[in-house]
Amino acid sequence: MARRPQSERVTAEESEYLAGRLAEWRKRKGWSQQDLAQSAALSIATIRAIETRRVQDPGIFTMSRVVVALGESLDGLVQPAMPAKDD
Repeated sequence: MARRPQSERVTAEESEYLAGRLAEWRKRKGWSQQDLAQSAALSIATIRAIETRRVQDPGIFTMSRVVVALGESLDGLVQPAMPAKDD
């Protein structure tokens, strides 16, 4: 699979924000990482890797599974707190 251009990759700041947001949503539901992994049909290692930023750019399909499992939306994940990238 081809890598995305640098301009389309997730920055360290964005990765930190996403990880924090997901952990916040998960904790608000009272879920453990294992609970989220089961609900999203992902491994607990994947959830841990996202929340600890070992994986900075987990991909749209993975993020979609996590967000849907949490009862949230992808739009809600990135809006309104993330500023638009300067081109």
